[in-house]
Amino acid sequence: MFLRLLLALLWFGLGGQFAQAAGAKLTVRLTDHVQNAPLVNQEIQAYEKLSDGSLAWRLKRVTDSNGQAIFDLDGLGTGKTYVLQAKPFGYWVSSSELTATGWFDF
Repeated sequence: MFLRLLLALLWFGLGGQFAQAAGAKLTVRLTDHVQNAPLVNQEIQAYEKLSDGSLAWRLKRVTDSNGQAIFDLDGLGTGKTYVLQAKPFGYWVSSSELTATGWFDF
């Protein structure tokens, strides 16, 4: 019994630390706001906003059949700021500055 408890504490305790070190999860839904429809198979670029205001490219994801893409962004929710960009209709659009994990409708 004690061994099971110890293994469970190690598994879940260390797993949480490793998950935080890897980054922070952000689920983005890209939407056509005119037709209120998900935009599928669209690239979304994630840029970190640096202290001098410049943007540094970090990740690219492609939206799924629900218009969603999942990002794992280092430091999101713990001090780093990110901006998303997409080009759904032939021109670039940018998100507001993101500082928290969770859901974001874009």
